[in-house]
Amino acid sequence: MAELESKKKSDSHHSYFVEHAALLRYRLIQNFDDSDIAAEFLAKNLKYPEFRRVAISDALAEQRYEEALQLTEEGERLDTRNGFPGLVNEWKKLRYEVYRLTYRIDMQRQLAEELALDGEYSYYQSLQELYDTQEWPAVRDRILTELEKGGRGWHAHDLYTNLLIEEKETARLLRYVQKHHRSVSEYYPHLVLIFLTRYMPFLNSLWKRRRLTHLIARNIKKSAK
Repeated sequence: MAELESKKKSDSHHSYFVEHAALLRYRLIQNFDDSDIAAEFLAKNLKYPEFRRVAISDALAEQRYEEALQLTEEGERLDTRNGFPGLVNEWKKLRYEVYRLTYRIDMQRQLAEELALDGEYSYYQSLQELYDTQEWPAVRDRILTELEKGGRGWHAHDLYTNLLIEEKETARLLRYVQKHHRSVSEYYPHLVLIFLTRYMPFLNSLWKRRRLTHLIARNIKKSAK
């Protein structure tokens, strides 16, 4: 461990080695030293993602929810500054878990919508469960409108087109295809299917009405003869 920790900072793998050496040391302290020493060592190394994960996991397991919330928020701020969006997203998801466990519905809604707009489909589903059937359509339309604007990366782009198909949003999907001509071959089958699904009952009704009219007319002609 001492060898790993003493690697030159010029080494491109320096941070990786230092973090894992510290993690090994932490496990040894847990096994052979006082729990207060282990807790102190953990707190001093929260700059490393794995230590923060351990600290959040421990806090959640012991229902120390405010501490867990603080750890996630600190992680978001730190890794936003460091330019690590993947880690920021991870801390956000753990913050959402704190809100869920503490029944903070308004905060859950706010964060679930933020994550959904980043392209996280599971949080779109979770968000739907947090609203009643009367409230949801307005929320869904707001999310689709924001996703339509783009600018949140390819995850959000993929979520948008998938939702248009899932929600049978024909008009929005047509607008999308008009803006992205090359996508017409990909979405043409879905447009046809959506159109048929939406209007088939009406077309069937017209067809039955036409057949009935034709049958009545034929019977009238037979009666006249």
